[in-house]
Amino acid sequence: MATSCHEAPIGEDFADINYKAKGALASPGNVQVGFFDLADPDNAGVAFDVDVTGEAASEVEVTATHSGGASAVYASLTTVPATLDVPLDELLTTLGLTLDEVEVGDEVVFSFRSATSSGTYISSETLAVPFSCSSDLAGKMDYVSTNYFCGGDDLTGVVELIEDAAGKYVFDDWAFGAYHECYGGPASSWGGLQFVDLCNVISVSGEDSYGDEWTFTINAIDGTVMQANWVNEYGEFGTVTLTRQDGTDWPPLTN
Repeated sequence: MATSCHEAPIGEDFADINYKAKGALASPGNVQVGFFDLADPDNAGVAFDVDVTGEAASEVEVTATHSGGASAVYASLTTVPATLDVPLDELLTTLGLTLDEVEVGDEVVFSFRSATSSGTYISSETLAVPFSCSSDLAGKMDYVSTNYFCGGDDLTGVVELIEDAAGKYVFDDWAFGAYHECYGGPASSWGGLQFVDLCNVISVSGEDSYGDEWTFTINAIDGTVMQANWVNEYGEFGTVTLTRQDGTDWPPLTN
């Protein structure tokens, strides 16, 4: 998500309301979306408000700086407060970048310079907007478990994928019925396992309550149906077919 930062004073041009002196402090707020969505670049963008405290500003210059080094003035606002829309395609054009030159984890920092009757002032407030991807995988699924570690008939049931944080989820049963079949009951805890979706690339982070890591490998996706293999460091494993109950198709997930 976008983050705003209050930096240390910058030379004689620094203006901050705490100094109660001449100058103007431009600051961002009310950030909408909060990240540039690389999963949908044609529609990606952010918006935020810009306001000024202190002297009246005749202009607020907004500079965008990519973490890779590219920097350019994105907008010059002659009326504040104002809402600034930043479509991704326009931002990349302004910075002289292509979509292939940005990746998940990059960010753009917006900085602000205000012009008033007494001079020009660099604001201590900045706004950092990351490049990331939206994710919407949560929901209930019917499962069929086969080829699991203790052998036996196919297992059927319902599992829920629960959003734990943006792009991070947890299954309420990571073994998809196999623990019930093989051990006679569910796991007491699944530890810190997380099902991570980063721009449709799936991984499992964390460890279970025994300190073991897990791997979830996608074999095939067809509409609402996903087939995958799971295995952990203890040697437990299985194959599961997950069918979404909400009727929505799985995105093109891979490992």
